[in-house]
Amino acid sequence: MPTKPIPMTLALPEEIHGVGISNFSSMYSAQALWEKSKTRYIFVKHPILCPYCIEEDGYCKYSWSFLPVIACTKHSILLIDTSANHDARISWYRGSILSIDEERVVTKGDARRAQKKVLEISRHFEALIKSQSSVNSVNSVLNGLNLKVAWSLVYFIAHYHLRLEGQRFQPLQYTNLELAVVLFDVWSLLKNWPDSFYQMLSQYIDTPMSKRGPAGINKHFRDITEQLHRDGNNKGIQRIKTEFH
Repeated sequence: MPTKPIPMTLALPEEIHGVGISNFSSMYSAQALWEKSKTRYIFVKHPILCPYCIEEDGYCKYSWSFLPVIACTKHSILLIDTSANHDARISWYRGSILSIDEERVVTKGDARRAQKKVLEISRHFEALIKSQSSVNSVNSVLNGLNLKVAWSLVYFIAHYHLRLEGQRFQPLQYTNLELAVVLFDVWSLLKNWPDSFYQMLSQYIDTPMSKRGPAGINKHFRDITEQLHRDGNNKGIQRIKTEFH
């Protein structure tokens, strides 16, 4: 192992569609892509990987750097960002990409089988990253939306879904397993759109934001209305807005 780890680079395609970038090469930073995408929290904070792919191909895939890609669709496992027995995250440095430290190596034994819906999420967003047609099981509400817009819609629903439980959607702070649990629930909701969206809104009626009854309910829906208005130019948010109204 070299005394000074070499930063890991991700192989990137010549063009990443849906975010307005062409002739993109690995010499550009992820920050440049973020500035073009104007989408908050679309990239992982810590590296995630499939140990089977690393062993077979010897490199990381660029799609793993996107938050909604939570599983390896080739091997049907959740991507790994921590050792099974420890909370420490994998390092970004090439020399330690397969280890937390010298004693806690990430191996195939850390892999978890991915559920069907988790694989559907990852396949859908991988297709959008590559500008390919998504799988036939795509949720109707996401049909025709590009990467940035589709993730914005999923992000919005995840935020208000967790808010019912008094939580915040903080994908950069989650392990990949924790993010997978949240996105599994959101994907289930989107599979039954729009009825499931109405059911989610009805739960807000049962859990007002204050003890003032109807006033607390109005506060909930006023907050959602304001958020929908702020992001009104986003085609994904427009679809939520239509059903909300």
